[in-house]
Amino acid sequence: MTLLAVGWVLLPVGAAFEFVCFAATRPGGSKPVWSPLVGFALGLIGLAILLVARYLVRQGKRHLSPITTAQEVLDGPPFVLYLRTFTDDPALGSIQPGANLRGTLGDERVFGQALRTEEEQLRVALRPFGPMVAVGRPGERLPEVGARRLYLDQHDWQDTVLQLMAKAGDRGLVLMGAGRGAALRWELAQAVALVPPSRLVLLVPLRQEDYQSFRRDAAALFPASLPDHPAGARLVKYNARIRGAVYFDEDWTPHFVRFDTPRSPGNFQRVIESRFVYGLRPVYERLGVPWPGVELRLPTHMRPTRRQVPLFVTVLGVPLAGLGFLGWTVLHSL
Repeated sequence: MTLLAVGWVLLPVGAAFEFVCFAATRPGGSKPVWSPLVGFALGLIGLAILLVARYLVRQGKRHLSPITTAQEVLDGPPFVLYLRTFTDDPALGSIQPGANLRGTLGDERVFGQALRTEEEQLRVALRPFGPMVAVGRPGERLPEVGARRLYLDQHDWQDTVLQLMAKAGDRGLVLMGAGRGAALRWELAQAVALVPPSRLVLLVPLRQEDYQSFRRDAAALFPASLPDHPAGARLVKYNARIRGAVYFDEDWTPHFVRFDTPRSPGNFQRVIESRFVYGLRPVYERLGVPWPGVELRLPTHMRPTRRQVPLFVTVLGVPLAGLGFLGWTVLHSL
C-alpha cells in the first residue's frame, strides 16, 4: 500500500514538470533565450519522476494482487480462464507508455485508466464474462497485475487445467495467448477438444512474422486452420504488445481482428480495452453478455483545462513557496 501511495503522489508531480517542459519548449510567444534549455532540463526531471512513480504503482499493485485456488474458482461463478506463455507476463504487466500526460493530468477518471497494464485492460474488457483467472508462473515472488492468480503443483497441473478449461468453456470464456512452447501447444489442443469455438479467443501478442510462424506450427490443431495475418498499414503510435485477436464461429471459421491499424477503433489511454471491446463485439453478442462499450474521444488539447489549473498551481506553487520562504529565512539570518 505504501508503494502505491507514494507512486500516486509522485505521478502528478512528474506530469507537472512535463507540462512546464511542453510550455517552455513550445514555439511562439516571447520567451527568454534560455527557456528551451530550462524546459528540457525540467522535462528530464519529470520523466525520471514519472518512471519511478510508474514503477512504484506497478509494484504496489502487484503486492495487492489477489491470489485464489483452483477449488475456489471451480466452485464459484462463471469466469474467464487466461492461458499464455509465462514469458509474456512482464510485457503485458507493464504500464502502457503511450499515455497522454497533458490530457490525463487533472482528470482522475482518465488518469487511472492510463495506468492500467495491458492485462488489467483485458480484465476490464472481459468483466461481463466473469472474473479473469490465470495460472501463476511457478516460482514468481509477486503476481502480475490483472487476472487473479492461482498456483498449481508442477506434477499434476494438467488435470487441474482441464477442469478449469471445461468449466470456463461451459459458461465463461477461455482466452489464450498465441506463442511457443510444448505446454501451450498441449493447452491449445485440449481447448479445441473441450471448449466450444464461440467461447475461445486467441490473443496475438506477436509481430506479423512471429504470428505467421505460430500459424504454421499450430494451424493443424484447429478444424478450419488459422487465418493469415491481415494486410494493412500499422499505426505508428501503437506501443502495446497485443497486436490483435482471433475469434471463431460455431463451425470453427476463424476471424483475425487487428488492434494496431488506423481503422481499429480505440483510444490511447485504454489501448487494449477499447480495441478488444470493439473488435470482438460479435463474441459478446453471440454469447448474450452485455457489450460494455468504451468512450473513444479523449482530450488532445495543448492548453490546460480549468480542472488542471488548480492542480498545476498546487503542485508547483507550494514547493516554490516553501523554497522561497526558506531562502528568505537564510538570507535574513546572515
